[in-house]
Amino acid sequence: MDLDLALREDQPVITPTSTQAQIQKADKWERSNRVALLFMKKYMNETVRGSIAENKDARAYLAAIGEKFKESSKAETGNLMIALTKAQYDGEGSVREHIMKLIDISKKLTALEIPIPDPFLVHFALESLPPTYNQLKVSYNTKKDKWTLDELIAICVQEEGRVKLEKGKSVLLVSQSGNNKWKVAG
Repeated sequence: MDLDLALREDQPVITPTSTQAQIQKADKWERSNRVALLFMKKYMNETVRGSIAENKDARAYLAAIGEKFKESSKAETGNLMIALTKAQYDGEGSVREHIMKLIDISKKLTALEIPIPDPFLVHFALESLPPTYNQLKVSYNTKKDKWTLDELIAICVQEEGRVKLEKGKSVLLVSQSGNNKWKVAG
């Protein structure tokens, strides 16, 4: 349907010597341009729409939107570094999601020319896990081979299952001593 034609290609120039195929392509481009502008304006917040200068070219209009939301790469790098260094798995959600979030931050930093090597990220992810995963950390540190991120995710998911099973097996013991006082042991 070529709805994005106006965003991918420059507007064709029609001259008196243009062929029928060139005229049809120009018509398709015009339709694509109108539809793209309509979609952008329809689904845009009214405040944002009002802050952007009117433009008849969808690609230029999209570029103007991008300028309004441009973020400093230094600020973005700082925010991502803070997010990475403060990331700790707190048991909410799954451990898989936690590690994948760390990988996502790492990929964004790599795009900003701050590459995070996978072996570093494996160590970092292990250190971001709570003490209930200490057995896994010791196991990793005592083995010669290094894990890939995919192996880490698989192993951590398995460990998460073990931790949940053990948590479900814990029993709270309540006993009464001779002086009618209750004692809780857990």
